[in-house]
Amino acid sequence: MATQYPGVHKSGRDTYAYRFRKPPDPETGKRGWVARGGFPTAYAASRARTEHMARLYDAATPPDPGDRTVTDAVEEWISARRRARASTTRNRQNLLRLYITPYIGAVRLRDLNVAHITTWLDALETRSVRGRPDQRGLAPQTIQRTTSLLRAVLSHEAQQRRLASNPLEQVDAPPRSRRIPAVWDDDEIQRAMPYLAADSLAPLWWLLLLSQLRPGECAGLEWGDIDLERGTLEIRRTRTYTADGRLVIGTEPKTPRSARTAELPTRCIDALRALHAEHVAIWEIEPGWNPHRRVFPGRRGMLAHSAVIDRLERICTAAGVTRITPHGLRHTGATWLARLNVPPSTISQRLGHTSVAFTLDNYVHGGRAEQQDASARLDALLAESGQDVTADVTYTNMSLPVSPSRAAK
Repeated sequence: MATQYPGVHKSGRDTYAYRFRKPPDPETGKRGWVARGGFPTAYAASRARTEHMARLYDAATPPDPGDRTVTDAVEEWISARRRARASTTRNRQNLLRLYITPYIGAVRLRDLNVAHITTWLDALETRSVRGRPDQRGLAPQTIQRTTSLLRAVLSHEAQQRRLASNPLEQVDAPPRSRRIPAVWDDDEIQRAMPYLAADSLAPLWWLLLLSQLRPGECAGLEWGDIDLERGTLEIRRTRTYTADGRLVIGTEPKTPRSARTAELPTRCIDALRALHAEHVAIWEIEPGWNPHRRVFPGRRGMLAHSAVIDRLERICTAAGVTRITPHGLRHTGATWLARLNVPPSTISQRLGHTSVAFTLDNYVHGGRAEQQDASARLDALLAESGQDVTADVTYTNMSLPVSPSRAAK
């Protein structure tokens, strides 16, 4: 979105523009404004803005990065993002520690050039992955996140006049790719259902698959959030990381739109009612057990995500279906709703997304069955129209023109 890029705004239905202050006039000291528009994306406008500012400010304020290194610049940029979630900060620090500092972290900003960037990208694409001897190079998503982080930092340095330009913009970065999560088709859902129902974590599987909750939201559920009589559930918190890397249950959901009321299918209600009865029986014997009244408690007060992943993998193996993650169950549920012709806006609301387009692009996955169904519908439509598309047709005056050179041959 345009708000991610300072000085950039949407100027039309499909175009973006940028704006910034000129350097002070040497005689009057006044500063005018520069504005340009017509860019297809916010990123293109931001990049043009950075380059334009660099050209105008070169004479007025020469770049002076001092002796700061790439690691210094990235650390300062991460620390300055005060509104970032603790988990986001932690992820950025890990990218810096693992994939930037060992390669170009000691390079001074004043010396950073295209050769450094190219060598760095080559190293990431050929790096051996620990625990995976057959894999050479980091996953494309990891490289993208790392390059995005460094690009943002270097763009900031250029905007602050500590760099003349961003050398990363002069290199062909790896193409952007998106990992398509594994989901179950209708046949796999039916085959997995008995195994999910027989598992002790059946209420969790139903919430992920049928109510499309996030795994972290399930981990943060408390019995006070659930109204079994009305069949509703309030999303008020989620699992997250603290600044020091500890995994905890936060005090708020992932995003403002994530705070929502979920309408529960009957199967979810029945499973939760049975689980609640089990918890009540335990509290009568041991009142101090599960003090937070978590729906899915663990040994340390919170259900371990790794244990959930392992349990689901065993279920997938036993059922003979595609191995998916707990988040893959959420994706499967969203895709299932789309197959049932549930309106996209309703699917987006159930998932707690801010954009219907994001939901359709990232959570609704079509497969071969959907493609075959589309073809079958077209065939049925043609059959209903009564048109004989196989009838003999005589084409007249339809001969293609022949060029003089071909005619000569």
